Amino acid sequence: MAFQLPLRSLGLQCLRKFPNQRFSSETASITESTNVTPVKSRRKKKKRKFLASPSYCNSKAQVNKSTIHNQFRQVALSVTPLYMMSYDAQLEYKNREIQDVLQKMMNRFVCYQQYPLSDKMIENLKNFHLMCPLEPCLPSPVINGYRSKDEVTTGKGVDNNVAVGLTVGKGTRSYTVPNTYLANVGRKHKEITRAFGDFISTSSFDPFIWPEFEGLGKPHQPTGHWRIMSVRSSTLGQSMAYIIFHPQRKSEDIQMKAKEELLNYFQNGPGRLCGLDTLFFQPTLSSRANAGIVPFQLLYGQPYITERLLNCTFRISIDSFFQINVSAAEVLYSVIKDCAKLKPTDVFLDICCGTGSIGISMAASAKRLFGVEIIQQAIDDAKLNAKLNNVNNVEFICSRASEALKKISVGAYFDINETAVAVVNPGRNGVNQSVIRSIRRCQQIHRLIYVTCRPVGNTIKNFMDLCCPPNEKLPGEPFSPTRAVPVDMFPHTVHCELVVVFER
Repeated sequence: MAFQLPLRSLGLQCLRKFPNQRFSSETASITESTNVTPVKSRRKKKKRKFLASPSYCNSKAQVNKSTIHNQFRQVALSVTPLYMMSYDAQLEYKNREIQDVLQKMMNRFVCYQQYPLSDKMIENLKNFHLMCPLEPCLPSPVINGYRSKDEVTTGKGVDNNVAVGLTVGKGTRSYTVPNTYLANVGRKHKEITRAFGDFISTSSFDPFIWPEFEGLGKPHQPTGHWRIMSVRSSTLGQSMAYIIFHPQRKSEDIQMKAKEELLNYFQNGPGRLCGLDTLFFQPTLSSRANAGIVPFQLLYGQPYITERLLNCTFRISIDSFFQINVSAAEVLYSVIKDCAKLKPTDVFLDICCGTGSIGISMAASAKRLFGVEIIQQAIDDAKLNAKLNNVNNVEFICSRASEALKKISVGAYFDINETAVAVVNPGRNGVNQSVIRSIRRCQQIHRLIYVTCRPVGNTIKNFMDLCCPPNEKLPGEPFSPTRAVPVDMFPHTVHCELVVVFER
């Protein structure tokens, strides 16, 4: 028996494009009652615009209007555009945004691609008007000063004096504002970056600054040396930082002198009052370079800090990834664990595992844990963290995710008859289609938890590829979304973490 879905379930735009289409609960597919060629709507969807958008941050007009009195408000609107809203209103706003994302996914799946719907999807559309039920956005236990990592740059302030902070604008038409009044930056980080600014004012080396534009044919080369400071801290009170020094193609003698000045100031001088436990020095001509290209030089302290998360201990090196909001990460990991529903006979696959924090925190609930990561340094950190927490049923693999999943699907690491639960936590751009293809081919995976901090663009495409019918590019049984849980990892900003559960 065919039925017509409610108008609100598919959206006005969707039904305008395909007015004669109906959904069949028996065949779980779209059927056309007449051969009608869909016509694209000429109406353009109005996009929300925030003061934090690139058009605002890089606008020449906004930079020219900046003054000593409004500069802090402008950088706050750029970095934390929701800071003037109550926290309940922020959660409500983010819940609406995630609902729009799931609505967009449904519209693209049903109307644009015209993929057939599974019985579970049809049930979700009828009951929730979305492809999967959406739960309320979970709040962060810490709202202010939650960031465990911050980065500041040197440049000219609004008053043309040297400043250390965040940059508003672009290129020569920009200025730097201290992070003094940002709600998401903690007091400790503000003190350390303020000490870095005081150090620069007394140093014999100038800060790295782009000069004013001098006209056509006159190249404007940057001058100075002190460029960037990145600060990292843990909830246990430890802190470390690295400073990027631009050598300006001069001899190594100036680097030795610069390191000596840093040591005298932060270890023995006024800088010791900010409580910086570890300091690294990195000389590079680039704005930043990983340790494999330009090694970090330890000036003093331990080469790592220690963090506690869900009763597990993690050692964090200077350039390794770790969650920005540790207290909210505990909420996120608890949600992942609840969604995974691990059984003692299940194998847990941590795809894009990084330093292994997700897998290690859940390894006790599974038969075995396999973590996959392409960066060797991250794999080394993950193995060390497993030893710190006495996790023995774990194996970390340094490989492309698609290649490792191919081997898993043919029984290279565990029996092909065993069941597996996988979690994928990629960067902002999602994963390559080859990874989705390998996940679909891996028949051992019956449940997948996809964690994303940017549920737009390629992430939506990843969702579509997981759920679409089998084809030449994407073989294997498709998944169906069954649950979506937003977690607010970034209060005062427009960003939010989203956990989506897929099953087959």
